[in-house]
Amino acid sequence: MLDPEKGNIFSADIDIELGARERTVLSAHIKQEGFDILQTVMEDVVRKLNRQLINVDPSDPNYEKIVANRHRVAHAAGRFYIDLMMRLKEEVNLSEYNAAKLGTPENPENPNPQDFDN
Repeated sequence: MLDPEKGNIFSADIDIELGARERTVLSAHIKQEGFDILQTVMEDVVRKLNRQLINVDPSDPNYEKIVANRHRVAHAAGRFYIDLMMRLKEEVNLSEYNAAKLGTPENPENPNPQDFDN
């Protein structure tokens, strides 16, 4: 993780691969009401950070510095949220795709035909 040659704390090529079980657990978690609540809270935090950026007083002597700092924070929070949601969607899609290839308990050799009706 540490990349002392580049002076970065983290190297950019970190990519964690989730296993099938981890994807299944994550998919189950996302389908719970608690995740919807968490998502609403995260969206509210991003909105508040953007509102703080917009509401900087232009008469403040440090206006440009404040705007630059708040912009970085708001942008980073928004980017984190978007990237997190995209990653979660990818992992859930992989989990559902892998589950669709599994047979039923009655017939483990064939995929579940219900998964292909939609």
